[in-house]
Amino acid sequence: MRLIFILFFLIFSFKAYSQIQPENEIYIKSGLSIGNYVSEGLYGMFIGEKYGFHGGFGRKFLSYKSFSINGEILFNQKGWKFENIPIPQYGNVDFIFTLNYLDLALFLDYKLINKLYIESGGQLSYMLNYDINDNNQLITYSNPNELEFSPIIGLRFEWNKYFSNYFRFTYGTWSQQGLFVDKNMVIMVGAYVSLNELVTKLRD
Repeated sequence: MRLIFILFFLIFSFKAYSQIQPENEIYIKSGLSIGNYVSEGLYGMFIGEKYGFHGGFGRKFLSYKSFSINGEILFNQKGWKFENIPIPQYGNVDFIFTLNYLDLALFLDYKLINKLYIESGGQLSYMLNYDINDNNQLITYSNPNELEFSPIIGLRFEWNKYFSNYFRFTYGTWSQQGLFVDKNMVIMVGAYVSLNELVTKLRD
């Protein structure tokens, strides 16, 4: 009986594996990034939102029925701001921190119902540089060598084969250097365009 069960499991697994197909779909995406930080130094208080943008491209590596495995490379502006901080001789000042990252994401894109998909996975983010603007001057710091890992959760609505809108939330859970001893929280909203499908559509 055990042998029959093992054989059945192996046959089922082989059949499922044989239906996993390599994908060559390439897509571009861009949109708004709403960044914030949770600071351990400030007892978990939320700081003001920082608005930026993100953009890049991705590729579907594998697909099987209602899901695919995707990889992405995105430029992403994150950060936060302090508002109305009293500074002697300057009055109330807003400190704006802009953190520029290169995000490398790997995630599962699963079809829930009809045209609604859910994303789940993780990303490594390498900080390219960061700016501090205090209304009086802008200081840029290069080569911070900061690496961060964030889980990914999101939704994608597919209007047609070549155009989608998406919502994504990421939350930094680990950083290499702990440059700010804080955690990036980012909400991303934007548009997703399949280059393969768009080229096919334009040719028809």
